Amino acid sequence: MKPRARSAGCHQGGFSILEVLVATLLISIGASVLVMSARTSKTGQARSKVYGDAVTASKEVLEELHIMSLADISRLNGVYIPHSQDTTTKVLVTVRGVRATDVGNFGTLDTSSLRYITLRVRFISQAKSQSEKVFTTILYKQ
Repeated sequence: MKPRARSAGCHQGGFSILEVLVATLLISIGASVLVMSARTSKTGQARSKVYGDAVTASKEVLEELHIMSLADISRLNGVYIPHSQDTTTKVLVTVRGVRATDVGNFGTLDTSSLRYITLRVRFISQAKSQSEKVFTTILYKQ
């Protein structure tokens, strides 16, 4: 009996080394993209928390100022006000009277009950460096 010749279109089972290398390369690229996006997400989340803490500390200090009397508020100048956020976040309050250049169309507005508040929020950034954000507002107090 004569052995049969294999047909040209028939493959033997398994993968070639080239197919394995291409598959490994594609999986490696996909895994690298996932790791980089996870790292970026984690960094963004940490940065957001730091800025969120700074804003929350500012809001707490403003709430504290609303409780204080106008005379006590007027005496604040370069004072750190305590808050419940991270201890590395410091809120420096500076208060002064309102000037004509602070508000347009003063007209007959009585400015004796208004105070111009500047909050300098100092905190440690995600890069472990000192950062500062400045918030200003005009506070009305009777």
